[in-house]
Amino acid sequence: MFSKKLHADVKKSTQKIQDVKKESPTRFKHLRIILENVDLEEAKVFFDTNFSHIYYIFYDNFIIAETNLRQKVHKAHREELEAVLLTLDKILTLCPELLSRRWQVHSLSRIITKLLHPGNSWKLRREAIRFFLLWYQALGENAPDAVHAMFATLVPGFPSPIPDHPGLTGLTYQSSATVFHDVSHGPISAAEIQPVFPPQGGEKQPDDPMKFFLDALLEFMVTQVARVEWKDKIYKQHKSFMFLFDRFKMYYLPHMFPTFSHATSLYKPVLDLALLRPRFTSEDRKRVEPYINCRVAFIKWIANFTHSTKKDQPAHPFGRSASVTPSESEGERSPSSDLRRVSVGTSVTPSSSLTVTSDDSSSLIPFLAHSDHSLSEDPNITAINIVRDVLYGSRENVNMIHEVYRQAFLLNFAYSPAIRRAITVYKDWIQMNVPELPPFMLEPLDSHRSSGPSSAEYNSIESPDESSRQTRLRNDSYIGAVHKENLLVRAGLQNVLQVFITHAANVFLLEISQEFSVLLEEQVDTCKRVLNIYRYMVMHTHMEARTWEQLLLVLLQITSLILSKTPPKRKEDTLGGKLAPAIFQTLIVTWIKANLNVVISAELWDEFLAVLSSLTQWEELIREWAKTLDTLTRVLTRHVYNLDLNDLPLDRLSEQKSKRQKKSVSQRGSVGTDQTRDNDTPSEAKHTTDSVSGPTVTLKSCESWPALRRSASESTLSWARRRRPYRRNQHDQTNTTH
Repeated sequence: MFSKKLHADVKKSTQKIQDVKKESPTRFKHLRIILENVDLEEAKVFFDTNFSHIYYIFYDNFIIAETNLRQKVHKAHREELEAVLLTLDKILTLCPELLSRRWQVHSLSRIITKLLHPGNSWKLRREAIRFFLLWYQALGENAPDAVHAMFATLVPGFPSPIPDHPGLTGLTYQSSATVFHDVSHGPISAAEIQPVFPPQGGEKQPDDPMKFFLDALLEFMVTQVARVEWKDKIYKQHKSFMFLFDRFKMYYLPHMFPTFSHATSLYKPVLDLALLRPRFTSEDRKRVEPYINCRVAFIKWIANFTHSTKKDQPAHPFGRSASVTPSESEGERSPSSDLRRVSVGTSVTPSSSLTVTSDDSSSLIPFLAHSDHSLSEDPNITAINIVRDVLYGSRENVNMIHEVYRQAFLLNFAYSPAIRRAITVYKDWIQMNVPELPPFMLEPLDSHRSSGPSSAEYNSIESPDESSRQTRLRNDSYIGAVHKENLLVRAGLQNVLQVFITHAANVFLLEISQEFSVLLEEQVDTCKRVLNIYRYMVMHTHMEARTWEQLLLVLLQITSLILSKTPPKRKEDTLGGKLAPAIFQTLIVTWIKANLNVVISAELWDEFLAVLSSLTQWEELIREWAKTLDTLTRVLTRHVYNLDLNDLPLDRLSEQKSKRQKKSVSQRGSVGTDQTRDNDTPSEAKHTTDSVSGPTVTLKSCESWPALRRSASESTLSWARRRRPYRRNQHDQTNTTH
């Protein structure tokens, strides 16, 4: 009975909506009744059937709510506006096909512009960005230039790229930003666009409005894509986000990243060595970059969708080779552990310790930061997958990701959390501490290694219409397989390593004035994180000759630029002084490991010699070189002569002889003690004690003798034993003759 009555109420309300003689508030009341009692699929059918009536009801009630709010801001009027905006949300999500054909484009542009007015409450403006993105993605490429200009100016402070359309920046004047025809001819002109709901008393404004609205834009670009009810959901949602992201790159990236380089490529890496950047001074600290906070926000946004770790498994450690102080004992080392110990040996000073505590090691799931829920439980999983598919779906976007991280390495250390976040992303990629490798880290097939897709293949993937099918150079199954397996974006691990090695070197090459001790400590901590990843690569990652060469070149560049020929008087005030032990250790061990794996060119050897020869006044270099030679000697002795320099045969004989002497002394002492007890005479007891003390002194003097030469081996010892009888016979014969 209840379902029949409910169905009758919906049918009755539908008739009331379609009755144009009814007043708009009455029709709006019945529209709300219908929306509250139908599911999503029924609502879409209802809107497709009655879109004209629904939009008229919405528009009329919006004007009524706007008029009431301008007269007096009352709670009932605010609730009335919220109900009208809920209807707008339903129109934008349930009628995308109509909107894509520019249905009501003039009316909607004016209404949304009113909601986006800078004079509105910041909460309303934030919601208006969401409404605009729902509408903009539905319009897609059919959007007029004025709407493109609105998108480019959603974040205050960003200019319009279209000269004839100022976008939202023109709202301070008699705006014609949303009028698509020339109003200069004729007596009729558009009314001035005014705020709908101004800020109320006591409402706290955002500290940084530009960053606040950029965060809202980036969030809604993701969350609102999956809400639009297209008939062809999978394809259209993917295409919608691709459209939004392409427009974002076009309008916002050039302002946020003035030095953005389009030459950055993961497929043909540009491996030019980084140069030393000008010293960061107090004047630089005072100088405010208008878009720096937006730059940091976008870097973190990219990291949110390109970084995920294995939630159910412990994070992959750096390994023993990544810890500065080795924990294994001498007896537990394998024959090759001495070389490992060189790369991780005990530091000379506490400042060279590379053990750092990462506050960025855990993945930050978008919109559920610091949540214990896994990614599969995220309600936005569909949107997140769409974003990742787009980010990893083309070489252009893959290159953009790595350029954004390069820009992170160029930040000054007042924004060290963003730098550390970029380092953490690469660390987990390189250490394979991710549930699934990004497609660009997979090894490319030979046919896709050096060249990208042909234009015909790419068009066939993006535009599956009949004309493109006729121009395909491959059949459908091949194209589908290429797209499914991300063959076109594969670059391989070696390219990723080379790009990271080159870009991460920038964190070493910013000079910081001594007055900024806190920033210097941030730089030291950041540099140690990078060195730890370099060390991990040296000890655990397979690298080809080109990658080894790039790592050596970068380490030489870092060493030569941050270490002066003459050490400073106060090493603790400079980056080079704080990192000298770690840098020398990393450079020398990397050189040894590289020579064990690949052939190093003579030119690199000459450069290595020149750099280290110019730094011989650094005691840290002398110590590291001495430790290296000592370790190499032990390793060579173990492998060539099967000897452990810490446990030589003659040393064992000396130890056994000392034990025998100590044993005999203890036995004689026990005999003397027994005799003293039997005689029970003080003088005899004193004599016995003196006799015991004699051998003890002799033993100590024997122990102070110089030990035998450490170069003797077991074979030399046995040969000496065989020669003794022969020499004794010769001596006896000589005495007999005389």
